[in-house]
Amino acid sequence: MDVRKKFFLSLAALALFLISFSVLVYIMATTGPFQESTEDDFPNDSQVFDDGVAVARRGEQDISTPEDVQIPATVTLEDSRSPEEQLRQPPDIDVAPDEMLYIVRMHSSWGEKSHPLWHVSGSHLSPMVVWSHRIPGVVFREGYLASNGMEVMAETGGTSDLVSELNRRILIGDTFHYATGTVFFTPGDDEVYVKVARDVPLVSAVSMIAPSPDWFVAVTNVRLGDGGGQWVERLSVPAVLYDAGTDDGTTFTAQDLDADPKQPITRIDTAPVIPISWFEFVRYR
Repeated sequence: MDVRKKFFLSLAALALFLISFSVLVYIMATTGPFQESTEDDFPNDSQVFDDGVAVARRGEQDISTPEDVQIPATVTLEDSRSPEEQLRQPPDIDVAPDEMLYIVRMHSSWGEKSHPLWHVSGSHLSPMVVWSHRIPGVVFREGYLASNGMEVMAETGGTSDLVSELNRRILIGDTFHYATGTVFFTPGDDEVYVKVARDVPLVSAVSMIAPSPDWFVAVTNVRLGDGGGQWVERLSVPAVLYDAGTDDGTTFTAQDLDADPKQPITRIDTAPVIPISWFEFVRYR
């Protein structure tokens, strides 16, 4: 046989061998323990941790946490301090000896299951505004007209105008400290830190109900100190539903219709028996 023909036959045989070997490796690889596995194969056998990292188990095989995912270290609580004090990052707020810092949490159970007759799709609460004040009724009172800041908050959820009013009142001396939260869908919750003083023990808080014409939730004149150095440790207060009196809409998604003239702030008569939200006050330090 011609030498050249032998050479090409040898090359052809080698190529056929390599192809056969590759096919064999592929078949072996695709018939292992994870053949045709899908995302639906894992949830029932998965352990999901609080930080969202999951470890899926199938027989003796583990899908381990990637090396670049950092699992938070265990926090050891001290007996002498409350869980709130130990697990939360302390805010950068100076507190004098005659002052006290409180965590103010707004909780909301507002949803289709808890309030089937008083609910709307996309329900949420605007950023809460919380402030401490010296005398009752600072910023707003039931039965009185809403200020510009209260109107904007109740109709749009915006807080800047209300914060400007609070800053002016701090200069006057009837308001001591304030804080603003973040918007959240319901059910849900949010929290802020507010400072009170021995002679400024009252706290009020507001948040817009959304969507709505000009409705908001509020707690008013919550007393956290007795003026003699005694402070409330923990207090939960159901929120009251108010109509700001600045819009004539009567349904959640009513078109914008400014009230002319404006009406006083009033409680909503059709409010559900179960409050859609409540405020919790926890002494921090």
